[in-house]
Amino acid sequence: MKKPEGQTSQTGRQQPRAQGNENAPKPLTFEDLLKEITEAKDPYANPSPQRPVQEFVSYDEEIEEETTAEQVGYDYRKEETYKTFEENKFAAFNRLSYEDTMKVGDTDVSFGKFKAFEEDNKPSMASEIMQEFSDPERVKRAFIMGEIFNRKYA
Repeated sequence: MKKPEGQTSQTGRQQPRAQGNENAPKPLTFEDLLKEITEAKDPYANPSPQRPVQEFVSYDEEIEEETTAEQVGYDYRKEETYKTFEENKFAAFNRLSYEDTMKVGDTDVSFGKFKAFEEDNKPSMASEIMQEFSDPERVKRAFIMGEIFNRKYA
């Protein structure tokens, strides 16, 4: 049950004809299909929202240029603040430093500042057990107590 040449299939396309036939339409390439799809779309269907354009205002034009310049013959050494600064600067060299004024004997350390760093002299559990096993009588008692509390047949 063969179909005759040129008869269309269920998809609506024509069956390819023999290669010797030059009248047959060429198959569409990917570029051709892409071109058809992009041409079919309406580029103005979804316009992107336009942002309002903000006006640029220059406030530099309103500012006047400074006309005052430095005074050429100005001597800052004549001011009262400069004189006070210089006096205190020289007086600082004559004062005692913090290391010279501080005495270690004046420092109070009696309030337990370093208790957190002291070692505990409490004996450990292992040393207590070793001390118990040092006496043979205590070992005997410990063995008997262990047998009493851990009976096999209760």
